[in-house]
Amino acid sequence: FCCRASDTVQLGRRRICGYEINTAVAALESTFQTEFDLLQAFVDKGRLGLIMSNAEAIDWHSIEQSLEQALAAPCRVYPVAPEYKKRLFAELTNEERSACGIKLPLVTTAATLEKF
Repeated sequence: FCCRASDTVQLGRRRICGYEINTAVAALESTFQTEFDLLQAFVDKGRLGLIMSNAEAIDWHSIEQSLEQALAAPCRVYPVAPEYKKRLFAELTNEERSACGIKLPLVTTAATLEKF
């Protein structure tokens, strides 16, 4: 058992597990001395698409290159504003389910990004 199927991204023959993505991003946080508020992954035209949020001004191109090296896969980073995460939570909350009971999935679809 490597990881749950719902936490994997399949890029051709390469399967990338969620823990690999999290490990690569944690290393980036250390290297760039920053924190990412949101991380979601999806298949984006044969490459790994990453939805990421950061409150600071950051060199996203360097982040993308570092992720490609760390994960040995082509990547495309989609930086989003903090409001994106708020809208995701707002969409999933209702009278029976508060934001505290929601865990945003690591692996998602491009449609999630396109909605906003």
